[in-house]
Amino acid sequence: MNPVASFLIVLVFALVQLAGSARATELVLENGWTNAPFATSPAEAFSDHDMVYLKGAVAGGSNEVLFTLPPLLRPLADVYVSVDLCAARQGRLWIQSSGVVSVQVESGIFSDAQCFTSLDGVRFARPGIEFQPLTLSNGWVGAPFGTSTPGVALMDGIVHLRGAVSGGTNATLFTLPVDRRPATNVFVPVGLCDGAKGRLTIAPSGTVTVSTPTGSITAAQCFTSLDGVSFAPSESGFTPLVLNNTWTNAPFGTSNAAVSISQGVVRFKGAVAGGANGFFSTLPAEMWPATRVFIPVDLCGGVKGHLNIGPTGDIIVENFSSSAQCFTSLDGAMFVAPPPDAFEPLALQNGWINGVFSTQTASVVLYDDIVYFKGAVSAGANASLFTLPIPLRPERDVSIAVDLCNGAPGRLNVQRATGHVTVTAPGGFFQASCFTSLEGASFARTNAGFTDLPLVNLWQSPVFQADRAAAKMINGIVHLRGGVANGTDHALFTLPVEMRPASFVHLVVGLCGGVKGRLFIQPNGVVTVNPAPLTLSDAQCFTSLDGVKFAAATSGFSPLLLSNGWVEGEYLTRTPAATIHRDIVYVQGAISNGTLSDVFLLPASLRPEGDVYVPVDLCNGVKGRLLIRASGDVSVTSQTTFTDAQCFTSLEGVSYAVPEPAAVPTLMAGMALLAGLARRQRHAKAD
Repeated sequence: MNPVASFLIVLVFALVQLAGSARATELVLENGWTNAPFATSPAEAFSDHDMVYLKGAVAGGSNEVLFTLPPLLRPLADVYVSVDLCAARQGRLWIQSSGVVSVQVESGIFSDAQCFTSLDGVRFARPGIEFQPLTLSNGWVGAPFGTSTPGVALMDGIVHLRGAVSGGTNATLFTLPVDRRPATNVFVPVGLCDGAKGRLTIAPSGTVTVSTPTGSITAAQCFTSLDGVSFAPSESGFTPLVLNNTWTNAPFGTSNAAVSISQGVVRFKGAVAGGANGFFSTLPAEMWPATRVFIPVDLCGGVKGHLNIGPTGDIIVENFSSSAQCFTSLDGAMFVAPPPDAFEPLALQNGWINGVFSTQTASVVLYDDIVYFKGAVSAGANASLFTLPIPLRPERDVSIAVDLCNGAPGRLNVQRATGHVTVTAPGGFFQASCFTSLEGASFARTNAGFTDLPLVNLWQSPVFQADRAAAKMINGIVHLRGGVANGTDHALFTLPVEMRPASFVHLVVGLCGGVKGRLFIQPNGVVTVNPAPLTLSDAQCFTSLDGVKFAAATSGFSPLLLSNGWVEGEYLTRTPAATIHRDIVYVQGAISNGTLSDVFLLPASLRPEGDVYVPVDLCNGVKGRLLIRASGDVSVTSQTTFTDAQCFTSLEGVSYAVPEPAAVPTLMAGMALLAGLARRQRHAKAD
């Protein structure tokens, strides 16, 4: 590859990784604005691969300009998003494509913003995210005042709108596509001309109309912003809220009040009415904000209200009135939760020790209801490694494929009742005691949001205390769960359409007794189990789906630069690429034909603290392993011969943890990658 092309790939990788990390960026306030009034949090921006979220509150500025967003957090076109001002008054943020963010006040009284401007609940789409264009009706036109063309996207179970409209002859704007329609009526606050408050009503038929508290749509015709509008089309993944003080659920054909947390974002759904006072519910403890948050919501007749949520999770409709009692919509309300706890060390038992072979300390974390492990252990006196804390224990027993000494296959067994975690070594306990890697091991703590998978060919589930076979997509990653047995053929089930990869995917899976098998996933969603070089009976005895994960698409992934003759995309597989969510790196693709075991060099932002050993699938289902060093060097080895790796090495399903974010410019990481490639090329020529 020529140097210019290499530099461009590195630059793209650096930019995507920096913009795509769901991590906080402190915002530098301007013009006398100060942080965290009324016990709120400082102004910050959070980004994932789809959306940019703001958090916190500000006060006291001398003019409308609050701050300037960093280049990688700026929208493609100007964005207007409603915000909450002093005493729940209406305002909006004007977020320019240049990154300049200013506050505008509907009342024209700037002191309402100076007193208090909440950033909680503000979100907009990142550039490059694909939105389906909306077909406008009744004379409405798109993209006024430098905004985006109106569009809709379904991302991780949430429908997002984008852009703006103006000029229609009546209140009906457009009709949503069938797969973007809610199951019940949805009422969402929306910003109109000069920052005025409006409402979108979204019916199960997909019809979207705009209204105002005054009944006149003149302000909407002048300008209606769709940016920041979102809703959950179904209750999947949501937890019902327990209502207090005579509040009741689902007025006006809406859904019950519910809440979810995903990718660090707490989202509300439904509507309530009839309360005796403003306090209507309390959030589950894992969703409590670290500081007070204020979120705009829609009340009766489109009147503006806001939620006041404290650090103990109490949810209060502020400025309680007959408008709130008549109707308080929660649809579209959201806030960024405190960053999740980092990995916590595990208390090892029975003589097991940490950090052998330059690996990391055995640790665990819970992200989005998925438990992730990292590190490696050795030297135990028996198979019992450690006991998980009660909040991290699964609802059913779990079995996860892991890597043992010299790349031998093994599995972790997690007991739901006790939290005891043991290791199974098909080749004898010495292989586990010599070395057991926890890297890449994960499991679903509960079945919330999972879709059951209809089995074929007489496969049965649940079996052996494992859960039912099911799948869930979180932040673009499909997680499987459960166990199956007793089928008559290799085909197990077909994945839902939204969880199907566009290319063939080969994954490591654990079979009876912890031996290694392969899951083969086709673009049509058909999933088969291949126990080669073993017999089908090993899969029929037991096939565990726990811990199996892969990306449904390639969006958000950045290409990896191969070395030593390795080539990409053999056997209709994907290009080798990586992404990062929080501090978990995910890899996809497949390679073949390399002349040496060294495969590629990771940029600094994707390097683990210690060496990582992860199981991978090789030619004909042979067991292999990736060694990912703290230096970023990645190599592949085979449990049999290196020719099996050369024939085919799948990177699908590989994941591992990296350190918590450090203040190192990602572009420098990209430059380090480029320098490493150049150094390798020089060494190759010298040899």
